Amino acid sequence: MLSPDDTPRVLVLGSGAIGCFYGFALSKANAHVTLVVRTDYQVVKAQGVRVLSEELGDQLFVPHDTITSCDGYQGNPPDFLIVALKVLKNIDRVQLIDSAVGPNTVIVLIENGVEIEKEIYDAYPNHQIISALAFIQVSRISPGVIRHYAYRELTMGSYPNDVSNECSELARLFEIGGVPVVLHPKISQGRWQKILWNAPFNPVSVLGGD
Repeated sequence: MLSPDDTPRVLVLGSGAIGCFYGFALSKANAHVTLVVRTDYQVVKAQGVRVLSEELGDQLFVPHDTITSCDGYQGNPPDFLIVALKVLKNIDRVQLIDSAVGPNTVIVLIENGVEIEKEIYDAYPNHQIISALAFIQVSRISPGVIRHYAYRELTMGSYPNDVSNECSELARLFEIGGVPVVLHPKISQGRWQKILWNAPFNPVSVLGGD
């Protein structure tokens, strides 16, 4: 269920290169995108995010709002809360998002790793959880500036299995914003496949300085 004015409300937690790029794509689909930004807050608040891409062209992404934590989110709860954080033991994702999760908020995990959904699923058993895998090369090259090099496909599905209406709607918005989406009814299986993709790609990225 979207916001009363039918304008999708999106909150992105984890506004590094991945979070900013996919937030940018959703803004192109006319969603109201709010970024949670810490390190680059002053720059992004004042200037937005510059997206440099040979494929898409250089563009400026100005979020609907820029805040430093989910506690600062204003208005009706987000329709989609995108978590694009690194999954680390010292990061309590439930605590970080809890203040912004409304009764109908769909929680979207664009994060690497396997079996990363259970913590969120256990905390919000009555909410839609969408798990997404980003096949993309994008990096933050300076404060408020990201460079997109190659790939931008998202593989996504409802957790633990299926493709819900909400998942299909989010896929539609991403595709309007220029992001190809593959819907996967067994997304947990897809996460193991992503590990195989990362195995050669990540070392090459490090050696290449990206």
